[in-house]
Amino acid sequence: MRSSAVGQKVADDAQRLRIAVRTLEDALLSVRLFPENGGLYAFLASTDKDDHYLSLVARLPRSFPRSGKFGDEVVRRVEFRVEPDEKVRVNNLVLRQQPILLEGDVEEAQNPLILVRDISEFTLEFWGERSRDWEEEWLSTNQLPAKIRFSIALDTDQGRKGTGMRVTRTVPIFTQAMPRGVQRLPPPGQNPVLPTLSPGVGRPSNAPGG
Repeated sequence: MRSSAVGQKVADDAQRLRIAVRTLEDALLSVRLFPENGGLYAFLASTDKDDHYLSLVARLPRSFPRSGKFGDEVVRRVEFRVEPDEKVRVNNLVLRQQPILLEGDVEEAQNPLILVRDISEFTLEFWGERSRDWEEEWLSTNQLPAKIRFSIALDTDQGRKGTGMRVTRTVPIFTQAMPRGVQRLPPPGQNPVLPTLSPGVGRPSNAPGG
């Protein structure tokens, strides 16, 4: 019976870990950034030992956890944060989310979704275009890294060595920040400058009615 219970716990932990990894990947692959509205769209991350989190705005798929709660508000700020459990002395990886144009949700703040319990590690690394290497800090809140590498580790037997699980993923960021010139309104009487489409697709017209 003890062997069966241990096996079931390991299977449950592995499933939670898979869900957490998938949730992080979905958020990173659908990230959005408008530098002109940096207060709403800032890309924030902290690898500080006492405050470990990743916060971003994304256009989330319907399959994302708790999407049914927010209805058609698919563009939301999501935050992954390591927090201590109030009942036991372990750390959990929790998820909070909020539509960017609505006020803060008290229930979401007080009762976040626990993705993984009893994690021993949650690391973030960002690919530096200048250093051409992985960096532990990302200070450019109005820019997106080319790719992000994250790791989640947890212990399956109360911290005993050799009994932990670890998953590491590298996620390329395909989204590009919207240029500031496209976001700003043109002066009165001047047509907006629209981005050029790819060859063969056609070009937008700046003429009235175009």
